[in-house]
Amino acid sequence: MSRGFQNGDVIDGSGVGQPVIAILEGSVIEREEDALVLMVGGVGYRVHVIKALLQEALEEERLRLFTHLVVREDAQVLYGFATKEERILFVKLQNASGVGPKLALQVLSYFSVDELVRAIAEADVKKLSKVQGVGAKTASRIVLELKGSLENWDLATTSSKSGEMGKVGSLRSGPLVDIEEALFQLGFGEREVAPVLAELAPELAALGVNEGIRRALQALSR
Repeated sequence: MSRGFQNGDVIDGSGVGQPVIAILEGSVIEREEDALVLMVGGVGYRVHVIKALLQEALEEERLRLFTHLVVREDAQVLYGFATKEERILFVKLQNASGVGPKLALQVLSYFSVDELVRAIAEADVKKLSKVQGVGAKTASRIVLELKGSLENWDLATTSSKSGEMGKVGSLRSGPLVDIEEALFQLGFGEREVAPVLAELAPELAALGVNEGIRRALQALSR
């Protein structure tokens, strides 16, 4: 069955969909389990967002989101992203067989943009398979469908962000590896876990695995 038009699509000559609702800017009036309600011009829009944005957004906070509207026979679902790059990848991910909007959002909740592009460029199926709902076959399809279209993606920002991520990598050893893996198993993504490990690495290493997991979970729930 066709997923139907997406993005509230207007199709230009190149075949690329141009979003009718491209950007929303307004105040957060409600946080739901997997969405924010954004008040824009007196109208409340329910916008599904990645986990990190959902956790960080404060009520009454003003946000600007780059949006993508998925239109199905039974519903119209709006997805919002902090950057254009996230929105681009959200759309591209759905070109892979077996990847719908919900799973694409799950992938972007797990990886940052640069982490995802690098995993695809390196055909790292094992890494992609860490996302809940993405098995080895789906991960392989993502690599097959997206690798070519991302060849010119600028990864310079990835290497320049060696501070926080590099610091974590240099400190990961012993219990930190086990703590990180346990957090992944609990459903947390790299973009959530990395800052916590960077901030608390010496403390976690001293605590050991079990206490370290508890301490990391406390930090992630803040």
